[in-house]
Amino acid sequence: MSLQLIALLTNIALAILKFSVGLVAGSRALLADAFNSAGDVVATLVAWVAFRIGRAPADEDHHYGHDNAEALAGLLVGGMLCATGAFICIEGVLAWFEAPRQKPPELLALWAALITAVVKEVLYRASIRVGRATHSPTLMASARDHRADVLTSLVAAAGVVLARYGYPAFDDAAGGVIGVYIFFLG
Repeated sequence: MSLQLIALLTNIALAILKFSVGLVAGSRALLADAFNSAGDVVATLVAWVAFRIGRAPADEDHHYGHDNAEALAGLLVGGMLCATGAFICIEGVLAWFEAPRQKPPELLALWAALITAVVKEVLYRASIRVGRATHSPTLMASARDHRADVLTSLVAAAGVVLARYGYPAFDDAAGGVIGVYIFFLG
């Protein structure tokens, strides 16, 4: 099984986990991180297809090979990150201005964020190693996205912790911060 397929299946599982736990536990930060993972599902699929196409040899229609497929995929992934980040940021800002929260998210949200951070760090290390060995810009971009996901999951965890210690609005604010970071990364 290829690394991109493993990353794709992992991102699907993490998105489902974070959407489910975010809804049950009442964490907007975890839901923002779930949208990030959903975007990663599409981005990983695009990277996987581009990596396969980019490795095809030159042919009659592509005298210099198919390497541009990976560059185009990189642009698509960057655009998706910008769009996802903008959406998450807007949602976080709107949540911040809504009526103040009365109840912090459940502790389960913290565990989901921490598990995500560990899993994404493992994916980062595998992707960076293979990306460097194969000189693949798509795998290198995917690796950077995995590392960004580690950071966004830690921000979500921090938002949950602060919310549980008496500052419930920080869960909403963490969602906005995640959006800004993802937009900047894109």
